Amino acid sequence: MSLKYSVVCDTLGFIGYDVLEQPEMILETIKEAGYDDANLPCNPKLMAPRKLRPVVDSVGLEVPELLGAWAHFHAGEDRNLASGDEESRQQSLSYARASIDLCAAMGAQFFEMCATQPAVPQIPFPKLPVETLRDNFVSALREICQCAAKQQITVLLEPLNLYEGFPGVLTTIYEAMQIIERTGMDGGAERGWD
Repeated sequence: MSLKYSVVCDTLGFIGYDVLEQPEMILETIKEAGYDDANLPCNPKLMAPRKLRPVVDSVGLEVPELLGAWAHFHAGEDRNLASGDEESRQQSLSYARASIDLCAAMGAQFFEMCATQPAVPQIPFPKLPVETLRDNFVSALREICQCAAKQQITVLLEPLNLYEGFPGVLTTIYEAMQIIERTGMDGGAERGWD
């Protein structure tokens, strides 16, 4: 079995290396360091696949995954799929649909999702009951997975710690498994879920 090595590029921006602003330099450096892949941050407003994908291809990298920007500090806005505010949820769903299209255009197989806190975290207890937050998240996730299945993109869930994610929604592997079961979706990329 051969291993492939990948760099998660969204965190590079925190130290001054934004792959969407300087793609050639950063991607060439990643390749020269011996990596095979680059998991890119997902920003449908800033990413132009017609320009970015040729750069990725020319340096000999692959993009297996686009990382969803769900937290307020990543996105600059609330993207809260568990929210009780319908406008916020619809805005988040719109971002997810655009991101799935972007995954397909970039040749990525995977799209990452999580259930983040709003800009002002609701710690230690959320304003809405945990079951309501879970129901909202599962409902949004079903819609996103159906959209992903049409493009043959696999949705990945990222459990977050209870300070970044809503406690009791998607903060543990066990909660992730419960959410997967509740979506009622089968496994496999062709079905939008894994």
